[in-house]
Amino acid sequence: MRATLAIALVPFLLTSCGGSERPADQEPPPEAATSSPAGSVAGEDAEEVFLRVTAQHACDVQGQVYEDPEALAKAYDSLPDYPGLDEAQVERLQARLENDADLSGALNEQVARICG
Repeated sequence: MRATLAIALVPFLLTSCGGSERPADQEPPPEAATSSPAGSVAGEDAEEVFLRVTAQHACDVQGQVYEDPEALAKAYDSLPDYPGLDEAQVERLQARLENDADLSGALNEQVARICG
């Protein structure tokens, strides 16, 4: 399932996010560290949490420079923590991402918004 998420994110990342020249082992700039939406936001439903956290994860990965393609693949393949969601909810939303154009479009919009 993780590979599926990584594959689904590639088109969004290629069109929505720009990379940076910061090496993968360098700490993110302070503003990036404080803007990460890791916690649950009041009033968000499961889909909103999934979209926000997935988009932030994609932006974080895209913002790194990976000299080793395998490290890049592992970064995309890793799943972030989804606060307030259980594993079954995440799996259902990942499966929907493959077949639901509206959900995919919403993720694309979130990536564009978060990545800037």
